[in-house]
Amino acid sequence: MGAVLHAETNAPDTLFTMRGGWPCHTAEYTGHRLAWAPASGPIGLRAIHPHPLVSATVYATAADGLYRSDDDAATWRRVPLVGLGDPSAITAVAFRPDEIETIALGTRAQGVWLTTDGGQTARQIGSMAAGLAAEAIACLVYTPGDVLHRTLLAGHGRNATGVSRGDTRSGSWTVAAPDMHVFRILPGNPHGRELYLFASQRITPDAVEIYYASVLGAYWQRLVADAQPTDGAWFQPQQAMYLTTLDKGILRCSSGGGTLQELGGADTGWFGAFTTWDAHADQERLGLYQPSRLGCVWTTNDLDTVVGQSHGLQGGTLVSDTSRIRPNAGGTRFYGAINGVLWIGRDTAALRIDSVSIAPGTITVSSPAMREEFWNAGQDAMRQYAATSRAGAMAGRLAATLHALNGAIPHATVSVQARVLSPTGTTPRVTADLSRLGLSQESPLTAQSNGLYALSFEITGETLSAAARRRDDWRASWPGPLAITVSATTPGERPVGAVGLFGLYTRPEDVTIGRDTWALYLGDTVGHVAFACERDDPNQYWIPLHQRLSVGPGAWCAPIWHLNLCVNLADYEALTFKLKSVGPADRDLSVHVCDRPNDAAPTMTPGIALAASGYIDGGSVTTVYRRVTIPVADLLKSSAGFNAELFAGLAFSGQSATNRTYLIDDLRLVVSRSDLAAEAGNTP
Repeated sequence: MGAVLHAETNAPDTLFTMRGGWPCHTAEYTGHRLAWAPASGPIGLRAIHPHPLVSATVYATAADGLYRSDDDAATWRRVPLVGLGDPSAITAVAFRPDEIETIALGTRAQGVWLTTDGGQTARQIGSMAAGLAAEAIACLVYTPGDVLHRTLLAGHGRNATGVSRGDTRSGSWTVAAPDMHVFRILPGNPHGRELYLFASQRITPDAVEIYYASVLGAYWQRLVADAQPTDGAWFQPQQAMYLTTLDKGILRCSSGGGTLQELGGADTGWFGAFTTWDAHADQERLGLYQPSRLGCVWTTNDLDTVVGQSHGLQGGTLVSDTSRIRPNAGGTRFYGAINGVLWIGRDTAALRIDSVSIAPGTITVSSPAMREEFWNAGQDAMRQYAATSRAGAMAGRLAATLHALNGAIPHATVSVQARVLSPTGTTPRVTADLSRLGLSQESPLTAQSNGLYALSFEITGETLSAAARRRDDWRASWPGPLAITVSATTPGERPVGAVGLFGLYTRPEDVTIGRDTWALYLGDTVGHVAFACERDDPNQYWIPLHQRLSVGPGAWCAPIWHLNLCVNLADYEALTFKLKSVGPADRDLSVHVCDRPNDAAPTMTPGIALAASGYIDGGSVTTVYRRVTIPVADLLKSSAGFNAELFAGLAFSGQSATNRTYLIDDLRLVVSRSDLAAEAGNTP
């Protein structure tokens, strides 16, 4: 093991190599150099919450309420939260990813509240009467993988067991993990649904452990027993979660919870972890906080080396273990809530980019799959146009496709603004890398005044479609925060860079289940069942599919699975499809929904009779297509043991006196009832 570091050796320009879990001095570092200083902040500061997209905006919880700053913590104002009786009782803050001013708030004894105007007003969306396990909230996060961004998860610490799962739209809540006291919920991979918990069992409430699950409702895998965990952060370059503890050092968890590595420093007392951007969007850095010896350090290479960044930062053994450091959205400022005092860390280089802001902060577009389908449909129509005898009809289809593509990706003007500090007498060249948006890698920013540089550009269907089709881009794809690098250069100075974040999110969309012949297959059947995917015209492969189901005689059940489908059924309004019979039909059919857990046998809900429940337009199945619409709430009414998070298929069942044949078309989950008016021929 290398020599133990002391606070006075932890200079901001010192590079250390990890040996035996301890950093040991090896060389001088020439990258970012942070200088820390205490700053004026809210009295009785409890926690700091930088906005995940807007670099200049930061929130803070304090003894008398919630505070907000929009100028990099230079000035603060207490937000009124009109409607919330006791603003000082806020214990948890969760930012909605795709709406900048929407924030969920957990409280000490008033449940969960939501503000959609940045803290001006608030309304209660979670209480015990609505299904919360308790009205005392210890932690609160938006559910990872929820493209609708309306599902919250809450833990209640020692006040109650369970993870409360709530719908911000309806205000209804259910409870999972009912035997666990949950103190912290950490989402894993931002493009997945995995979760990490700091929790204890009901029978041993004082023995805190670290758990992992691939999705809420799946088996909770115990990673670490009897620990003192403090924090955690997902590090995208390593595809791993880094967990800090007071007694077991730093833990690296990867491979879906299958690999756990102890990185040393077990007797150190690590207080916190965070991730942020380095000087450009191609590289992230992992930050760690250990105040008694190391202070703030970061790494870009999986802790092979770490860099001390603690010049001026308060340290020592008297720092509270609730103290944390958090970066702003682009990693140009760092905030510490240390022993109730606000500390701010800034880069000290002569040439530096002090801030990057992008407006609007978010744009919502159709999903990549939807855009790709629009594009492919247009290309197919173009290829067929010259050869077909039905040119008029084909031209109409092409025009409809191009119109849909235009609507899928709204035209928007985006502005990038950067504040660049440079040595006196120099004028830096400032550029932005917009290649992630299908534009130039070196788009110049124009000098304004007081070190400000600005650029405006247009986002259109053509630019984003081009960006979506790139296959050589290894970086994390949207939907999600999209990192844009701004660079500055002057003669005689090393180039510098900083990152601005721009949220590119997917609008809520229907999920079409029955479109891919290769993806649908028949599960374990009961009785005589045959299943096939067909096209109305087999010679025209762009024509949508329908499904043929042949059954009977006798009792039968036909589970239809989708190879890649795994969505949260509770996020949708209804299951809908068109149904007709070929010849006589039975008096009624039933529909079930099925889940597909990784660690248990699939579960099928009890059947719902279509005709008897009034779900068929016109009341019964005939030889003409009729729309069937089943509210998801009805599908989940009697669903004990069914995991709605893992919906992967559905089943039809019935009792037939003779052989019957049914055709099923336009099988999809819809987000809202307004979508039910759209027929399959009008959607790609």
